[in-house]
Amino acid sequence: MIKLTFIWWLLTGTVTPTGEQHEGHKLYHVLVDKNTAIENAYKGEILNYIKTGTFVYNDFYEWEDEDQIIEETFYTKN
Repeated sequence: MIKLTFIWWLLTGTVTPTGEQHEGHKLYHVLVDKNTAIENAYKGEILNYIKTGTFVYNDFYEWEDEDQIIEETFYTKN
């Protein structure tokens, strides 16, 4: 479900790629509502936001394989 939501947000413009990368990861902007946006977020941060409903910047959120996003492969390197 997280993958479908992310794709839907991309198609509807809620999530937009910035065209930039940081440390090899693509960056995105997320339009939360009319007056609020999240800037320069990693895909893992956005997927965690979709899953939990709370956005947190965390450079260590990653997905094991970006080509095959599976909800439960989310992890934190600590």
